Amino acid sequence: TRKVLSGLCYLSIFFAGFIFPLIVWLASGDAVTKQHAKKALISHLIPIIPTIFVVIAFVYEMVHFQNELPALTIISIVV
Repeated sequence: TRKVLSGLCYLSIFFAGFIFPLIVWLASGDAVTKQHAKKALISHLIPIIPTIFVVIAFVYEMVHFQNELPALTIISIVV
């Protein structure tokens, strides 16, 4: 049960994103399960943060530099 919930928190990236670890972290009474849920939540959120910046850079370049190659966006995606 503890191991299953902890494992599902990490594997939830395939079926529930960051919602499942968040729910387990808030609802679980077990300290070890909460710790794993928190780690899984952080590891699921790490890729989302740069994605937001890439989208903002892409929109900015498309609006302000309509006739040019979006270099900042390409660099952001590569990095």
